[in-house]
Amino acid sequence: MDRVLNIPETRRLAKTPQLALRDWLRLWQGRQYAAMARHMPLPLRAGQRPAASELRQAYPPGLLTFDLFPGYDTDAAVTVIPALLTRMDDNETRAQLWRFRMIYLDEVHQPLARGRQGGRWTVQSAALVPTPSSPSVQA
Repeated sequence: MDRVLNIPETRRLAKTPQLALRDWLRLWQGRQYAAMARHMPLPLRAGQRPAASELRQAYPPGLLTFDLFPGYDTDAAVTVIPALLTRMDDNETRAQLWRFRMIYLDEVHQPLARGRQGGRWTVQSAALVPTPSSPSVQA
């Protein structure tokens, strides 16, 4: 049983966007930035993947845990997956809500409709979801 997604291992035939995101987040946890870069789509910056140093800056070390929420499809090749990340920042543990945009690409890194043969899910973008600050209470 996959603890993150509650999916029996034997029932997974094709990689889902959730499984691809889980694998990518595990790379972040392990600080494997070069491997993360290899899993990014080529269309970024006219066919260049980001450098490992750029990913380290965008996704700093300190990812402790993550919980994936149900995703939603925005078009035939894109799924957005919210995730709660627990990170260590400046010696403080913080829970942050992130939104990951997953895209299904073919072997030449062009969007492909989900479910079609020859595609793979990859992280296209990730963003921290802004949360309102707590109102101050005055007596």
